[in-house]
Amino acid sequence: MELEHRLYFEAVNPELRGVVTDGTERHRLSTKAADALVAAAQIDMLLKNRYLPGYLLAELNHYPERAEQLLSTMSGTTPANVRARLFGTLGKQLEDAARSGLLREIRPQEFVLNLVSMIVYPFAARPLVMAIMGMDDATFTAAMEERKKEIPAFFLSALRP
Repeated sequence: MELEHRLYFEAVNPELRGVVTDGTERHRLSTKAADALVAAAQIDMLLKNRYLPGYLLAELNHYPERAEQLLSTMSGTTPANVRARLFGTLGKQLEDAARSGLLREIRPQEFVLNLVSMIVYPFAARPLVMAIMGMDDATFTAAMEERKKEIPAFFLSALRP
């Protein structure tokens, strides 16, 4: 399992370096740019590794104690450090955007949970999604490509004050 986790992190990490930051200005992205970057990077990676969400969900449901280990392996640091960096940086960006009237207030944890859910769920439940929507593989892929644009647009609309 560890190799798959490392491959996952290496596939996603280069595009996400500006999202999980040390808080310096040179690494910071706007919430809009981070949204688009995360959505596109994650969807691209999931299109190449369609079974990864189901595999990870099954493994983590069967072995929940591995969740913190997975996070440590993927990030190269402790889960507490990841949370502090992610939610601290994102929290400040969301707070600044709300204060300036660009976005409504939202906790960074809710923001992340909503974004991850919108990206991962179609892949985790792919057979069900394809059956409900009458999709074949090509149609599913096209729909996921479209979500790269739709998810950030939806988020910005949902977060307007």
